[in-house]
Amino acid sequence: MRGSKMLRDFKKEKEMPKEIIEKYKGQVLNEIIEIWKNYGLGNFLNGYLRVINPDDYKELVEETYFSGKESIPLFTTAFADVITWENNNI
Repeated sequence: MRGSKMLRDFKKEKEMPKEIIEKYKGQVLNEIIEIWKNYGLGNFLNGYLRVINPDDYKELVEETYFSGKESIPLFTTAFADVITWENNNI
Protein backbone atom coordinates (compact mmCIF):
# COMPACT_ATOMS: atom_id res chain seq x y z
CA MET A 1 0.00 0.00 0.00
CA ARG A 2 2.93 2.33 0.64
CA GLY A 3 3.73 2.63 -3.06
CA SER A 4 0.13 2.92 -4.21
CA LYS A 5 -0.30 5.22 -7.20
CA MET A 6 -3.70 6.24 -5.88
CA LEU A 7 -2.09 7.73 -2.77
CA ARG A 8 0.88 9.42 -4.45
CA ASP A 9 -0.58 12.92 -3.93
CA PHE A 10 -1.60 12.23 -0.30
CA LYS A 11 -1.51 15.39 1.81
CA LYS A 12 -1.12 14.47 5.45
CA GLU A 13 -2.91 16.65 7.98
CA LYS A 14 -2.05 14.69 11.12
CA GLU A 15 -1.40 11.23 12.53
CA MET A 16 -4.25 8.80 13.07
CA PRO A 17 -4.40 8.33 16.87
CA LYS A 18 -2.90 4.98 17.88
CA GLU A 19 -5.95 4.17 20.01
CA ILE A 20 -8.17 4.44 16.90
CA ILE A 21 -5.90 2.09 14.96
CA GLU A 22 -6.06 -0.44 17.80
CA LYS A 23 -9.81 -0.01 18.25
CA TYR A 24 -10.62 -0.84 14.63
CA LYS A 25 -7.93 -3.47 14.01
CA GLY A 26 -9.76 -6.63 12.96
CA GLN A 27 -12.92 -4.67 12.10
CA VAL A 28 -11.71 -3.09 8.84
CA LEU A 29 -9.39 -4.29 6.07
CA ASN A 30 -5.69 -4.53 6.91
CA GLU A 31 -5.10 -2.16 3.97
CA ILE A 32 -7.09 0.54 5.80
CA ILE A 33 -5.04 -0.03 8.95
CA GLU A 34 -1.87 0.32 6.85
CA ILE A 35 -3.11 3.60 5.34
CA TRP A 36 -3.79 4.90 8.85
CA LYS A 37 -0.33 3.83 10.07
CA ASN A 38 1.66 4.95 7.02
CA TYR A 39 -0.25 8.03 5.88
CA GLY A 40 -2.43 9.18 8.77
CA LEU A 41 -5.32 11.58 8.25
CA GLY A 42 -5.44 13.70 5.11
CA ASN A 43 -6.63 13.79 1.52
CA PHE A 44 -5.67 12.39 -1.87
CA LEU A 45 -6.87 12.23 -5.48
CA ASN A 46 -6.55 16.02 -5.69
CA GLY A 47 -8.61 16.44 -2.53
CA TYR A 48 -11.48 14.25 -3.73
CA LEU A 49 -11.10 11.67 -0.94
CA ARG A 50 -10.27 12.37 2.69
CA VAL A 51 -9.11 9.76 5.20
CA ILE A 52 -11.05 10.43 8.40
CA ASN A 53 -11.09 9.35 12.03
CA PRO A 54 -14.11 7.02 12.18
CA ASP A 55 -15.03 8.20 15.66
CA ASP A 56 -15.42 11.78 14.42
CA TYR A 57 -18.21 10.69 12.03
CA LYS A 58 -19.73 7.69 13.83
CA GLU A 59 -22.56 9.63 15.51
CA LEU A 60 -23.53 11.40 12.28
CA VAL A 61 -23.61 8.13 10.35
CA GLU A 62 -25.61 6.37 13.07
CA GLU A 63 -28.22 9.15 13.09
CA THR A 64 -28.55 9.63 9.33
CA TYR A 65 -27.88 6.28 7.66
CA PHE A 66 -30.16 3.24 7.86
CA SER A 67 -27.16 0.91 8.39
CA GLY A 68 -25.35 3.40 10.57
CA LYS A 69 -25.02 1.20 13.64
CA GLU A 70 -23.17 -1.47 11.62
CA SER A 71 -21.04 1.00 9.62
CA ILE A 72 -17.55 2.31 10.21
CA PRO A 73 -16.89 5.66 8.48
CA LEU A 74 -13.56 5.61 6.60
CA PHE A 75 -13.52 8.40 4.01
CA THR A 76 -15.40 11.51 3.00
CA THR A 77 -15.59 12.89 -0.53
CA ALA A 78 -15.37 16.42 -1.84
CA PHE A 79 -19.15 16.18 -2.30
CA ALA A 80 -19.75 15.49 1.42
CA ASP A 81 -20.45 11.77 1.00
CA VAL A 82 -19.30 9.49 3.81
CA ILE A 83 -17.84 6.19 2.62
CA THR A 84 -18.24 3.43 5.17
CA TRP A 85 -17.13 -0.12 5.85
CA GLU A 86 -20.04 -2.46 6.57
CA ASN A 87 -20.64 -6.17 6.21
CA ASN A 88 -17.07 -6.58 4.90
CA ASN A 89 -17.65 -4.10 2.05
CA ILE A 90 -16.96 -0.46 1.32
